[in-house]
This record gives sequence, structure tokens and C-alpha cells, in this order.
Amino acid sequence: MIVISEETLSLLLSAGVKKEDVILALKEGDRKRALLEKGQIFILTEKELKEILHEINEMKKEANSGIVLISDERAPEMEKIADEIIPTSFNYEILSRAIDRVIREKKKEAEENRLLSESIEYMELLSVYRRGMKIVGIVEQDVSHEILKALIEETRAESGVMWLKRGETFKAVEVKGEIDPGFFHSHLKEDELRGGKPLKIDEGYILTPFIIDEDLEGVAILSKKRGFTDRDLKTVSILSRFSAIALRNWRKISEYMDKTLRTEFKMYTPIFFSEYIEKEINKARRYRREFSLVYIHIRNFTNIKRNFSESVINENFERMLKLIAGSIRSADVFSKLSESEYLLLLPETDYVGSWLTRLRIESLLRGRLHIIEGKKTFPINLTLSSAAYPADGLTYGALLEVLKARASFENTPVYQKIFLPERGDILSFLISEEGRKDLEGIEKEDRLISVLSIPLEDFKKILFLFTEDILRDKTQKSILLIKASEPALLKYTEELKSALSQTNTRFYQIKGNEKILFFYIGGPSGYFMAGKIDENANIQGIHSDSLLLTENLLKKIVEEEEIDLSS
Repeated sequence: MIVISEETLSLLLSAGVKKEDVILALKEGDRKRALLEKGQIFILTEKELKEILHEINEMKKEANSGIVLISDERAPEMEKIADEIIPTSFNYEILSRAIDRVIREKKKEAEENRLLSESIEYMELLSVYRRGMKIVGIVEQDVSHEILKALIEETRAESGVMWLKRGETFKAVEVKGEIDPGFFHSHLKEDELRGGKPLKIDEGYILTPFIIDEDLEGVAILSKKRGFTDRDLKTVSILSRFSAIALRNWRKISEYMDKTLRTEFKMYTPIFFSEYIEKEINKARRYRREFSLVYIHIRNFTNIKRNFSESVINENFERMLKLIAGSIRSADVFSKLSESEYLLLLPETDYVGSWLTRLRIESLLRGRLHIIEGKKTFPINLTLSSAAYPADGLTYGALLEVLKARASFENTPVYQKIFLPERGDILSFLISEEGRKDLEGIEKEDRLISVLSIPLEDFKKILFLFTEDILRDKTQKSILLIKASEPALLKYTEELKSALSQTNTRFYQIKGNEKILFFYIGGPSGYFMAGKIDENANIQGIHSDSLLLTENLLKKIVEEEEIDLSS
């Protein structure tokens, strides 16, 4: 029992109540502590109730407290607030019975509230079970996307990342929001994960394993600034059980598809590939994702076929295809279009990502592209090109048309004039007097390269415009390379490098000789500029917004400067 005045305490003592059974709480803080710690009942006079009415209402919200009012009148407003009213002439028996009735009623209310809360929670979790059943029904690569999406939406998390177990390692397959995929590895203890229960690993972070039949299929981490509730833990636990089933189903189907639909070089059959790419287009359209294609064409296949037997060709091509197949990701799809044409599908990869894949393949095959038969050797001339969805086309046919058109760039007068095998430093030639004269006829014919003459300060403005454009979409992958020796320009590019550090741009700055080189690829779009600074601080040179010319020249710079574009 809690009283708030000496007078009421005296009334209780005179009725036979023991002093140790009463808490005297004269201050508001004392009353709150007594109520929350002891869960007791207030014994108040009508005057006292009116004095602390606001305080009582607030405390009744926080704790399941009761009020016994001492009053000879039963005013309607008092009856609404008090649980029991006893006369001022009460005795110990009247008081005890009133308190017992209040306690029983409060227990009944608490039980009803508990049952109501459980019913509400059950109804809420019923929708989670339904969503889990939908996840189990997904038997395609999208399953990871749908699982992480469900976990984030049902718990109202701000971000999340998901890994799948592949052999003895884990691979990040889905990331949403701002979260570091590397964060997971510091918390990975597989023995603990095999318990199958979600774990609170840090303030505002929850880790959940996907376990089925004691096999660990993957792991997800969610982040929520306000922290996760017990209901969130139940939700994650339910979804994780269904997710584990879906992940195992997709893994087994993928393994079966690999065995039945792929050749020994990880290549999908053409019939399956055309169906697969249509699914990829639908998925990319639905989730607003990108993907890209890499086209591999053996230009001199006719000559190869004329000079070698089918068995020799197959043997040598197998060696090349094994190298390519070994360099791509498990999610990438490799297919043969014809005797001389191959295609790579790179899911969730933009144009720049596909260009980097091409460089990696070309680097891997360098010095190995030839057919050997006894003492006779013959070169295999490869051309690789890229196209990205949706920028280069919305259908398989449109993308394939772009790929073949870009592959034919090597047949154009510009390419054949510039990229002569015997020519060493191509860019030095292009900005020389001889080179500019050589380009005059081509410039009129193809209009790919233009002569440039601008003040150095204007070039800084060009760099600023590119930086501003990149900062508008920080997620878009791009490559920006600058080679210069001018101190003022180097200082300016350092500032740009700092501004671009939070974007998805790979910035390369090379201290060079008297030449100024600038390359940009992103999009798919490209731009390059090459020139020299004259005595009036003007740049005299050439520039072009041809993507194909830009990427071919940049490839030469990467080879000459031995730049590692993988970092």
C-alpha cells in the first residue's frame, strides 16, 4: 500500500494496518519508484486524489496500479478514476476486501491484455509466414534479392547484406543500404551460426543464419538505428527458416542445370542461353538493375578452318575456352553463338564492369592466342566488345546488334590508321604535327577526332564538369585517368580525387612528361583528350567523345603504364 500523507498513514494504522505494510511516498519521485518497484496500490483521500490526479493518470499508464479511495461520497468523476471506494469509517476488514478486489481485477486485466497482445502478434506473424511461403516458391537466382528484401521490410531495417556459402567460403550476393559487406567476417563463427537462431551482434545489428538439416546455406546481417525488438527477432527467425529451404532448392537446381545445360567449359547451350537472357531482361526491368554482355569474336576463323583440321582447331580452342571459363564469376553465363562467336552474360554488371572483364580476359590470353600443330603456329585474332542493359538496348536482339557493330570498329579507317602494329607511342604520334596531318582526312570522313586548342584554365573547367556529373550519381561506376606534369594541374587533380573518393569512380593520376592525357569511361560513354602545353599556357592537341576510340586508347595506356585496374 502507498500513501502520500502522514494523515492517511494515521488512518490506516488506526484501522489495524501494520506500519511495515505501508509505503509513505511524499514526493512524486518516491511515488513513481514505489509503484514501479513494488507494484503496489494507492490509498488516497478525495482531496489527495484531486491534488495528484495528473500524476496518477500518467503512472497508471506505466504500471498496472490500482487506487482505493477513502470517501463517503461516490461522485461519478471519482468512480471513473478509483478502482474501489471505501467509507471514512472503514475498518481493517473493509480495507482488505477492497484491496483484494482491486488486485483480482488488475490480474484479470493483465491477462486479457496479454492474450490480446498475443492475438495481435499472431495475426501480424501470420503475414510473415505467408511471405515465407512465397519465398519458398521462388526457384531462380532472384531468391537472394527477395529474401533480403523481405527481412528488411518486415523488420523495418535500414540496411542489410546477405552472403551465400559456396564450398568453404562465403560470398556477398545482395547489399541494400549503407552497410559494409566486410563487417560480417569479424562475427562469423560457424559453430555458433549452426544454432540457427538470430543473434544480436552489436548495437543495432542482427545476424541470422539460414540453416536446414544442419547445413548452413548462408547468412544475413541487418542494421537498424533504433535497435531490434523481440518481435523483430521472431520475424527474422520465421523468415530465415523459409529462406534456408528456398536457398537449398535453388542451389540444387543450379547444380543440376550446370550438369545438364552447360558444356564442360561452363558454357550454356544456345537454346538455354536465349531463354536465360530473356529472364535476365525481365528481372532487370522489374528490379531496375543493370547487366552487361561481352561478345567474343574470332575474326580469322575462316583462315583457321582453311589451314587446320577440325580436331586440331577443337583442341586449341578448348585451351582458350578453359582459360576464359576459369576467369569468370560463378554467376556469369558463358555461351557459344556460332563456330566463331561466344557471349558472356554478366548479371548486375554495368558497362565499365564489362570493360574491365574484357581487359582481364585479354590480359589472361596475351601470348596464348595461337594454334599449334607440330612446328606450325597460327594466330587466333580475337575481338571483344561490350553492351549494357538498358543503356544500349532493351531486347536481346538490340543488344546483340550493338555488340557486333562495336566489334566491327577495328575495320574502320580510323582504327586501321591509328592502331598500326608497328606504331609504338600512339598518343605522341596523334598530337604531333605529322599525326594531325594524317588525321585530317579521317576527321572529315568519320568525325571521331577533333583538334583541340584551349587555355589550361579551360581544361580545369572541363575536369570540373566531369566531376560534377559523376557526383550527381555516386553509385555509377566509372574510370577517370589523368596524366600530367604541370604542378598547378596536379594540385587541382588532387582536389578532384578527394571529391570523388566517396563515389564509385576509379581515379588514376599519373605524373608524366610534357603530354597531358585525360580519359573518362562511364555509362556507356567515353571521352579522351591528349595534348601538350605551349609557351602561352594553351593545350594544343586532340579530343574525342567516341567511346570505342577512348577505350582502345585507354587500353594502350593501361598496358604501357602497367596500371592495375582491379584495385
